[in-house]
Amino acid sequence: MCSGCETLMNDEWDRYGIAVFKGRIGTVRSTPAGVTLSGIDSGRLRMFVLAVLWRMSTSLHAAYLNAQLPVVIKEELRRTLLTKKRFSGSFLQVTLQRLHDSTAEGFSRESFRDVAMAPFVRSGSDCNAIGFLMFGFLVRIFVPSVPFRLRRSSHLVASAGYLVFAPRLEFVDFPELFDLGVRSLYKIDAGLSEVV
Repeated sequence: MCSGCETLMNDEWDRYGIAVFKGRIGTVRSTPAGVTLSGIDSGRLRMFVLAVLWRMSTSLHAAYLNAQLPVVIKEELRRTLLTKKRFSGSFLQVTLQRLHDSTAEGFSRESFRDVAMAPFVRSGSDCNAIGFLMFGFLVRIFVPSVPFRLRRSSHLVASAGYLVFAPRLEFVDFPELFDLGVRSLYKIDAGLSEVV
């Protein structure tokens, strides 16, 4: 990506999205059910997530091979991002869930913020969901659109509005991350890796 495009992405989408996730914009209210982000521009937050996905989908790095978009959607998303508009709410719908570990001596919220893993894909009969972690949240983008059963889901990030709810997701109920944790513990126990 050229430096001008990168600057535009940073100024229009990244600064805003990062500030929301870090609690610098709006109000963050945590409950046992999840976290509510209020007083924010949910459409702009959604576009931040889509900007991250678009960059993953154009990357040649092996870590992002799972983050592929259909060519037509990828090009339309590129045009939308660069013209500072909003991508159609009927395509590439975004959901958020807040990671949590309620086991004794489990992972803290801060440790989930630091977890990095390659994007993954969950395939369904009518769509795929590209998932990745961001600031302690599981982000999923449904391609080409969210399944009908999730269309009224409380954790969809709307194209317009001032409120986003991210329900709590237990670490053990997130198979991709849980399996990664088990494999990492095996490597540490076998002396193949060490936690720094």
